[in-house]
Order: sequence, then C-alpha cells, then structure tokens
Amino acid sequence: MKGGGSLRKLKGIALVQVMMVTGGCMMNAPDVPAFEDEFTREFMKSTKEVEEGFYLFESKTGGYTIWFPENAVTESEYYYQQGDGRESMSIMEMYGDNLVYRARLQYEHSGLTDSIDTQLSVLSSLAGGYEGNYEKFILKTIHIIMLRMYMKQKEDLKYIVFLVI
Repeated sequence: MKGGGSLRKLKGIALVQVMMVTGGCMMNAPDVPAFEDEFTREFMKSTKEVEEGFYLFESKTGGYTIWFPENAVTESEYYYQQGDGRESMSIMEMYGDNLVYRARLQYEHSGLTDSIDTQLSVLSSLAGGYEGNYEKFILKTIHIIMLRMYMKQKEDLKYIVFLVI
C-alpha cells in the first residue's frame, strides 16, 4: 500500500500545481466586466487589448472573431449554438444606472446564407418592409450590407444600423 500512497501524493501535488497555474492566469486578467463575467471570459481569446477598451473575442463555432467592448458581457441565458454553423447570443453593456445597451449577434454559415439576395429579403422584412438602398462592402470574403434608418421616439432621435454578414 505504500506505493499506492506515493502515487496518490504525486497526483495530489500535480493537481495543486495545475490549479496554481490556471488560477494564476485569471489573476492576470483585466479588471473589466468582460473578464469578470465567467461566461463571457470563455470567449475571450487574449487578455491583451486589440485597441483601447476592446479585447479579442472568439466565437465558440470558430467562425469569427470580433473586437469586444471591455464593459460588455454575453448573457448566458440567451446563448445558443448548433454545431459549427449556427450561433446566437445577446451582448449587454450598462451605462450608469438607467441605460442598457443590448446587441443581438447571430452567426450562421450554411448554403442559405451564401445567397445575398435571400439575406437582403430577410433584412428588408425585419426592417418593416424596407425598400430603399443598401450599402455593400466586401472585405476579403465577408459581405456586409447596411441600411440606415432613423426612428423618432419621444422626441429622441434613434439611429439604427442593420448588418448582414
């Protein structure tokens, strides 16, 4: 039994060392909501800023990365992933006590998403039957189509941008 005890002791020491190393990594994480939130931290690729106030965020599908605001978090209750081809999430950022910014991010990679005309039709219907012009930008193989709408609500002018990627 002495040999078994030594093996257990060795495993225990190795476990403590692993815990010290992994715990130490998070101690070096920035003191910002994106790293303080456990679920959001799972997406963060690096603790180094890519630009002031932004960190590299990688999709769990591996299909994209974005510059993620340091004060934002992903809401785990609104997260959905289906394989490597579909992901949906909500990103939230608080501004003071009364203002919350939320963005809904949806990623889909399939044969249907390759049809720009189909995507424009869906986007137009989501924008209340929009029939105006779109701006198209081609970056490498990514298509971004944008429309700008202004909506008036209680004397405040709201600026809304819809994107299809």
